[in-house]
Amino acid sequence: MKASKREPQTGSLTRGRAGFSPDYDWGGARIVVPPTAKVKRLLPGRGAMAAPISMDLRGFVPSLPSSVVSSWITKQIELRTGREPWLAKALRDRTKPSWFDTTAHLVADIVFARIRYEKRDGAAWQWPEETLALTEGDCEDRATLLASALVAAGISPYNVRVALGHVTLTGPRGKSQRKAHAWVVYRSCLGVWTPLEPVAGKASQRHAKLQLSYEPDYVFNGDHQWSARVESNPHFRERWNDLDPTFHGEVHLSIVSRAASLAGLPDAVRTRIARSFTTLVGHVIDQPDLRFRAYDPRDHFDSGLIDQSWRTVQFRLGIFYKKAMGDAEGLVNACFAAHGIADFYAHSSYAHFLSRELGTITPYDPVSKKPALKFDYANDPEYSRARLTFYTPWYKPADFDRFDAWHGRAISGRYSFPNDSHDAIETATNAPPATALPSAAAKNFAGSLPHHNEIAVDEDGDHTNALYTAPRYKAQFALRYHLALRHITSAFQAHPALNT
Repeated sequence: MKASKREPQTGSLTRGRAGFSPDYDWGGARIVVPPTAKVKRLLPGRGAMAAPISMDLRGFVPSLPSSVVSSWITKQIELRTGREPWLAKALRDRTKPSWFDTTAHLVADIVFARIRYEKRDGAAWQWPEETLALTEGDCEDRATLLASALVAAGISPYNVRVALGHVTLTGPRGKSQRKAHAWVVYRSCLGVWTPLEPVAGKASQRHAKLQLSYEPDYVFNGDHQWSARVESNPHFRERWNDLDPTFHGEVHLSIVSRAASLAGLPDAVRTRIARSFTTLVGHVIDQPDLRFRAYDPRDHFDSGLIDQSWRTVQFRLGIFYKKAMGDAEGLVNACFAAHGIADFYAHSSYAHFLSRELGTITPYDPVSKKPALKFDYANDPEYSRARLTFYTPWYKPADFDRFDAWHGRAISGRYSFPNDSHDAIETATNAPPATALPSAAAKNFAGSLPHHNEIAVDEDGDHTNALYTAPRYKAQFALRYHLALRHITSAFQAHPALNT
């Protein structure tokens, strides 16, 4: 992908989305001895053609910081912190775990902004110092410079790897290209290996629509080279290959990224939020959905747990507001809260009755509990006629009328009940913890609810469910998307660092 003169020089790959696979150990599966590979280099006295020679890859990412790279990255960080006071505050205390993530993502943003991507098929690899002098480089040149700059900025070499392999780029129409690639993975303060790739800017929407799937062959740093491939349990691999996520991370990524931009979050924070999304078997997923094996309906407004879910969202936002802007724990909680807010509008009946009763776009206020809606399911033309199932082991129809029980309150669909799964990922998801539904009455109410797939509006396009025809579904999606966008934007804007 050659950089166009009209495009900002943000890099060869433009959105941080790692292809997640149990077949790869991103930290390195086994050490390769000797740590050598054929690398093209320009040899003195041999003309202008690069020649492949055996080289020790560890030399490209020295464990001891290069004085040249150290001087450059120190100056660049000083310039950025001088312009952005919140960064200076976030980097003030190196003893805090969040310092490492803030520094790593800042260094990545600096390298991708200052070093122009130039596709150079078959060209010689450059030393990091040469890439600095040229202010441009191919993917491996920028990757080795980034790894060296991370070490020079104070990140432990143990937590830094340059990956060599391939990336498959898939466009919105499904056309794919597989290309040789080099990139950096960094082990965050939460212990998660994260790809550090450029994130799309406003003028790079063509690149932003690409789906990326990484296939590492080797990873290396200044100490070792490792093979990235491991043998995995075939049954485990089959289970992951069957997953068909229904939470639609593409929508969450779009909402959260736009909200972060509208809220005026600093660029460095916005790129870190974008990198929190990943690709799993062709679907963009964010952290709450990756934790499906530790599923809690209160993170997703599932199974009618509306008030409990709002308390969870407000608790997580409280942590975000108390932490410094850019703090790793604060950002994780902000992403979980944003996911939950989006799920409230996508999963619950609030938007349905909002449009019926008020015909307006008014985000819900969980503190004042306004606007107060009637939620009259029995007289609603769509709910009253829809074929809505219930969960027999928990709900006995003779106990109470479903519409009477739901009257006056927002509901959402039941999800992940034993032997009640509608797709593969729901099958793999744990049942709700006992604390979510602690009494027989709570289970009875949850069992009376329709299934998630019957009433939720999770994705754009010509979809239908038990309530809506395709045109109504599309209109509901647009309404719910804009409600979530406004609500999440306001939640981000409430951070004290943006109001000082």
